Amino acid sequence: MRQPNLLVSLFSATSTRFAPRVLASLLLCLALVMATPAHAQDHSPLPATPKKPVVDVYHGIKVSDDYRWLEDWNDPAVREWSDAQNRSARAYLDGLAVREPIRKRLREVANATSVSYYGIQGRAPALFAVKAQPPKNQPFLVALKFDDFEACARHLVEAGYTRQGNLAILGRSNGGLLMGAALVQHPELYRAVVSFVGIYDMLRSEATTSNAVFNITEFGTVQDPQQFKALYAYSPITTWWTEPRIPLCYS
Repeated sequence: MRQPNLLVSLFSATSTRFAPRVLASLLLCLALVMATPAHAQDHSPLPATPKKPVVDVYHGIKVSDDYRWLEDWNDPAVREWSDAQNRSARAYLDGLAVREPIRKRLREVANATSVSYYGIQGRAPALFAVKAQPPKNQPFLVALKFDDFEACARHLVEAGYTRQGNLAILGRSNGGLLMGAALVQHPELYRAVVSFVGIYDMLRSEATTSNAVFNITEFGTVQDPQQFKALYAYSPITTWWTEPRIPLCYS
């Protein structure tokens, strides 16, 4: 199997390993490298790649492949060719004027302390998400509960980012369900709640919506005693708070 050169290795490794924020920074850095004018630095010729034709015949048509020999990683010549390509790419990258700014940006991203969540999916009685928590290199799966959202809201107030009377929240789909639960459980925390296409009656979602089958696999079913208890505990409509200080809500 052919071995990718240094730039291809960088892209393929980062595309599945890092959170979107990190990947975006890496792709930006790669774009800067590719945009650097060719005349910006001297670059020695690329290592030669000999042609060794192999001909296959498909239905009477001859198809020639000059570089199939590179697929055999057990061939010492292939390893030598790959090492030469990597040395050439390394020399080119080391000579780029933008290399140090890129290194600085990557170091900032790698050493970032902020936590991010993405890929959120609902599975009763919790929400699951992929969590990126620097300086850990690998994102990992975590279970989130509605109490976690409340804790985040309270932290924003306690840390001085906002005041309790100024905090507004917005969510769509599964996030809309989260908005509904946040609204009825802690209306005192939010000045406004904006919710789009959320499910608010968890006890009736499998009977009254067009996505009934999907909702069962996503959230659970009231036919199962344990799942019913979980759904009943956070269903926004079922547990609607009669507190008069309900914030402005648009759905």
